[in-house]
Formats: sequence, C-alpha cells, structure tokens
Amino acid sequence: MREYFEEQKRLLLDQVSGRNPEVERKLKEAFSAALDSAFEDMKENGVQPDSEERFWKQLSQMLSDCGCLQYGYRYFENVADKVYLALENRFRCWPPQEDPGWPDNANYVQVQRWDEGNSHKYFTLILPAEPEALQAYLQKNGINSPQACRVLDIHIADSNRMELEDILSDWQDIMTLNYFFYRYGLLPADEKKDLTLAAYALCAVTEKGLINLTANLDGLLIKQGIRSVEELGRFLVENDLCFIHFEDDMLPYLDYTKIATKHLKETNSRLCVGIYVEDTVSQEEHIEIYDGVNLPDFTLTQEDRQETQGFGGGMTL
Repeated sequence: MREYFEEQKRLLLDQVSGRNPEVERKLKEAFSAALDSAFEDMKENGVQPDSEERFWKQLSQMLSDCGCLQYGYRYFENVADKVYLALENRFRCWPPQEDPGWPDNANYVQVQRWDEGNSHKYFTLILPAEPEALQAYLQKNGINSPQACRVLDIHIADSNRMELEDILSDWQDIMTLNYFFYRYGLLPADEKKDLTLAAYALCAVTEKGLINLTANLDGLLIKQGIRSVEELGRFLVENDLCFIHFEDDMLPYLDYTKIATKHLKETNSRLCVGIYVEDTVSQEEHIEIYDGVNLPDFTLTQEDRQETQGFGGGMTL
C-alpha cells in the first residue's frame, strides 16, 4: 500500500512545475505534506464521511500559508483530485480489508457509478465474492443493473495479469466478472496460463466464450512459440500429431507448410500470434457451464473467502 501511495504521489509531483523554482518547491512540499497526512489518517481511521473535505481544507490552508494558493489551484482540477481519490479508493473496498497491502494480492475491479452525487468517485470490489452478498451490496448502493455503473479497471493478481486484463477490458457486468473470477480461481497455475493463450488464439473474449473455456481446457492442445505455418508443420510431424504417420526417411522430402495447412483445415485448429491451439475432443463433448444468460450459482470455500473485518467498519458509498 505504501509503495502504491508513493507512486501516486510521485505522479502528482512530477506534474507540478513553475517558472519560479521557489514557488515550484513550495507547491511540491504542500501537495506532498497534504497527501502524507491523508494517507496516515486513512491508515489509522479508515475513510470517514468528511475525509475528502478535510484533505482539501488542509491542502488549501497549506498552499495559502506559503503564498501559493493561486498557483496550486490548477493542479486541483487537473491532477490532485485524481491522486487523492486513487488513494482513498485503496482504503475503500468491499469486502473491507484489514491488511493495507491487499491490492498486491487480490483480484478486483474498480467501478464508477453514474449518479450525479458520486460520479467523480469510484470504488473497488474484491472478487470473487458470494453472489448474494455482492448483489445485496450493489443494490444497497443504488446499482441495480450493469447500466447503473461502469467498470473502470480490472486487476489480476497473478503472472497472467496484463494479457488477461486486456481480454477482460470490455466486460461491464459485475456479476459475470464475479463468476469468471470464481472459475479462474479454481484453475491450477499452468491452466491459468493455458486459458490466456487459448483465449487469444481462439478469439474467445466474450463472457460466454471465456467462461466456458475454463471448463474445457483439458481438451485443448496448446503450443506457444510457433512462428510460422511451416514451423507448425514440423512440430506436428515431429510429435506425430498428424493423421498420417511419416517414417524418418521421408522427413527430408516433406512440405511442412502444406502439411500444416491441411491439418489446420481438417481439425479446425488455430495458429494465432505464435500460439497453436487444437481442440482434441468433439464439439458434442464440450462442457457448457454458462448459456450467456443465466449465471450458475456458487459458494466460496473457506480458502476463497476474503478477510471481512476492515478499516473503520467498512464502506458504504
């Protein structure tokens, strides 16, 4: 948490500049001190109803005391408000967390509501969560449909972070994301990587496609690092994956490009961005756990449950 805070503060201070070096120094000192104070306050007491107001009053007073209020005002609208809200949001999450370092080890989504009174703020949901509890929390805070809010950001805690976040970037239904995170959490580490590779190669980026893919990974042959169709043909022959077996004395005479092209067509497999994916089971054997409309219900195991005792008794938006 502290590392994240220092990074956010640095982003703000890097954007503070002025023709007068002394004014620039004073601006940076005031912004830094106000953010430090806000961080320590939230760490000690959690986010209070007047936390934001107290932050701006303190910052305004600091800037006024050093004679830089007029210079610092433009950073209020441009950057400082975003940095403060990013900090506040780290302490305002559901379920609430005792450990301030939770963002480093959690899968979560950041959500913005559309209602006028809160449109400038966002909040964090740590997923997966019990579906009924999550639904009740959303309804309590005026979110009764996907149209009532916008998913701003999706964070994955493991090594597949960047690739999977990119695939999920257009998902806007929180309950569907919650179920995906549940399914994703059931996968062992090697299958999590396979899921990401297969999703790219098969273009399985829809909610239905990706969720059902989590149930069918054991029926896929996935090979990464194949740079061309010819290289694919060589891989297929050397691993005896073609419908025809080739004796060793025939290998120098083979057209690997033609072999791979024919195999791709006959098996309806894919070679995409260096990833080869072949479905080794029939379509009839595929498991469909999500029909695209009705999400299956689930219950978290004890290991899946997040800590529920949090800062200042938790958060209500």
